[in-house]
Amino acid sequence: LLTGQGSWYNNQVITKKLQIINKFKFIFNLIPGLKAVFFCNTVAFRSAKANSDIDLFVVSDNNT
Repeated sequence: LLTGQGSWYNNQVITKKLQIINKFKFIFNLIPGLKAVFFCNTVAFRSAKANSDIDLFVVSDNNT
C-alpha cells in the first residue's frame, strides 16, 4: 500500500479538503438510494496538493 506524507491533522491541505467534503454532507443525505460516500485517491492517501481535486467513491442501492 502507498502511504501519504504527514498526518491527517498536521496537513493543512488535507484539512481544508476534508472541510469542503463536510460542507456537502447534507446534500448526500438528500439523495435517494445513496448508501455511502468515500473520499479516495490523493485525499485518502494524504498526498493531495493545493490544486488537487477531491475524488469521491459513491455507493448506491441496486434500484438506483
